[in-house]
Formats: sequence, C-alpha cells, structure tokens
Amino acid sequence: MARVQTNYDGVSLQTATIITQELQHESMDSKTLDIQRLANRDGGKFLAATFAPKSIRLKGQIRDSSMALLEDEIDAFKQLLNRQGKHLDIDYGTGTGKAEYRRYTVNSSRITLLRRHFNHTFIDWEAEFIVADPPFGTDLDTTTGVSESIESTSTQAFSFIAGGTYRPNPKISITFTEVAGVDGVTVRNTSTGDFIRVRKTPEYQNNDVIEIDTQLFTCTLNSVATAYDGIFPSFVVGGNDLRVSFEDGVHYKAVVKIWYYPLYL
Repeated sequence: MARVQTNYDGVSLQTATIITQELQHESMDSKTLDIQRLANRDGGKFLAATFAPKSIRLKGQIRDSSMALLEDEIDAFKQLLNRQGKHLDIDYGTGTGKAEYRRYTVNSSRITLLRRHFNHTFIDWEAEFIVADPPFGTDLDTTTGVSESIESTSTQAFSFIAGGTYRPNPKISITFTEVAGVDGVTVRNTSTGDFIRVRKTPEYQNNDVIEIDTQLFTCTLNSVATAYDGIFPSFVVGGNDLRVSFEDGVHYKAVVKIWYYPLYL
C-alpha cells in the first residue's frame, strides 16, 4: 500500500526521515447515546446522540544516517507535534469527488518513542491527537450553500444541500446595500423548525451586516455582539430549506450568504 500523505501544521510527516506507517482516524468510537430508562419497563427511550472528543493515532519511524542526526530529528519531531491547536491533514478521497485532504484541528495528547539498543539510526514512534471542537474532520475549505442578492420582498426562500456525514454548523450573513424601514430580520430553517430574529432600533441602515455563527453561537451586527430572539438554527446533511423575513420594511436590497465546512465522522 502506498504511504498516505500526512501533514501536521503544514509540515509533512511522510518524508525520507519521518515515516508514517499507520493511521487510525476513520473510527467512530466516541458516540454517546442519551437513553432515558422507563419505570417498571425493560429498555429505554432514545433522546439524543452526541460525540465526545475524537482520538486519532499515528505510528511510524524516524530515520537518519547517524545517531547524532537521528537525535536532532527526534527533538524537531517532538517540538513539531507539541504545537497545540494545529491542523492535521490526511490525504483522503482523491479521485472520488471528495476533497483531497481530511482536516482535523487537534491537540497532541501523547508522543511515545521506542529506541531499541541495537538501533542507532531509526526509532519507532506513536502519537495520539485529540479532536475536540468540533470532534470531526472537515474539508480544507468552506463550501458555499447560498449566495444571492435579493430585494423588496418581505420573505425570501432559499435552499441548499449540505454535504459531509454529520450536520454542519454554517455561518449566515446578511448585508444591506440599500434599506429603508426594516427593523427586524428573521432566519428560519423550515427543515428543522429553528429560527433566530435580530432587531435594530430604530431600523437598519445601508451597509449594515448581520452575521450568525451556528458553530460558535455568536450573533453580531457590524462585528459587534447584538441581542437576538429565538435559537440558532440547526441544519441537516442533505436538503435545507430556509426563509429570511424582513419586518416593517419599505424597501431593501441585500446579499444573503451561507457558508460552512462539511463535517465528517
């Protein structure tokens, strides 16, 4: 089997001196089921499923032409893997219509080095990384679900099909290029029933920008946190139907954008 290209913080872990031989990143062993037991009955009622932080394990060797050079490589390797909150990119899906790499944002939790007394120019290594927030892989770049210019209708409808294998957490932005009389904007995902309403007193102005981040649970107006009603909309893998409503408006022109990272279990 050909070696899988693996990069950590932009540095290759598949070179002449650092070799990655085994990767365990495709397992789905961190799922937690919330099940309510039923009084005086067998079984229980399923309530929800969530995912704990994911573990990724790599194994390989470090090699060089002398013991002194090997020890320099070991020090550099430990320094590299001890960088926290960095990207671990693993070649995945090339030629299948998927992104070329699967990206994980990780923190290293363990580095094990095994040097046998008769090996002077190579050493075995193992490393474990924790993927916490989100505990999933992503593509390297975001995917645009919606990017449309709209005007002068109280409610606008949009739809997009979200990729990945787990529900995404998009960002939503609404930028007013012209506006008069609009004092509230509601974004509703009719596929899940969730909605969020953002108001401004007395009313929105030209060039106002609303941004809703459903991953970080933040809502801003012109980059400043603002109050809102409702809850952050949730999304599903597959079809999502949205309605954006503009309240009490006389006239408006706006650009609506929705973009997200596809998430992979």
